[in-house]
Amino acid sequence: TLGSLATTWESKYREPYQSILPETTFATLGDEDGLASAFETGDPPAAVLIEPIQSIAGMSTATAPFMQLLRKLCDKHGSLLIFDEVQTGVGRTGSFSVSDHFGMRPDLITLAKSLGSGVPVGAVLMSKTVADEVSYGDQGTTFGGGMLAMAAVLATLTVLEEEHLMARATAIQGLIDTGVEEMGIAVRGKGCLLGLQLPTEAAPVLAKLRSNGVLAGGSSDPEVIRVMPPVTTTDDEVLFFLEALKESLS
Repeated sequence: TLGSLATTWESKYREPYQSILPETTFATLGDEDGLASAFETGDPPAAVLIEPIQSIAGMSTATAPFMQLLRKLCDKHGSLLIFDEVQTGVGRTGSFSVSDHFGMRPDLITLAKSLGSGVPVGAVLMSKTVADEVSYGDQGTTFGGGMLAMAAVLATLTVLEEEHLMARATAIQGLIDTGVEEMGIAVRGKGCLLGLQLPTEAAPVLAKLRSNGVLAGGSSDPEVIRVMPPVTTTDDEVLFFLEALKESLS
């Protein structure tokens, strides 16, 4: 937790902990020249940590060419590539890892939230190259591998696979895409992790949505609302949301 806070962008979270790790350099999502410059200036980074769909930023999403360039730069300079998939992972974007949409693989993936379907749990997936450098006793945790959390993870993964819920995430996005197009709303993100670019300020629309029985999130972009339905959402529930959104906009 302290390590991730020391590398995060938002200064109010980072500043109390930034002395824990060596200096962090930030690059702008989508800026290929800036990304390359970050690798060429000084020593190459030990690792690059990226949230591929930046939720609080209004679901800003990296492109496949940008992510593939990042993979190539990490390979060239010997830097590990770490995906923060606490929100994008476990099927929410239509595949288990959002990296499938980019046609590449990171070296480590962090997971949480959806992984336990509400039961607190986190996990780190890693390549064999990274795993071979980790020995028993290097890390310790009181609750790691707890029976309740592991049962929740197993149940989540079983239902995700048996009920084809990753494909369901893609279908839900398709319904939302079609429904909001006629409202003049652009869509960011993937699957069940979407940002809707409204033609107006988001705050009053969010308030009206709540009064109409729908919970959605705001973002640092004042005209973007975040829509993050469960992958178990039904067609009728999506239509209910679209009707509530249309009424809220009017």
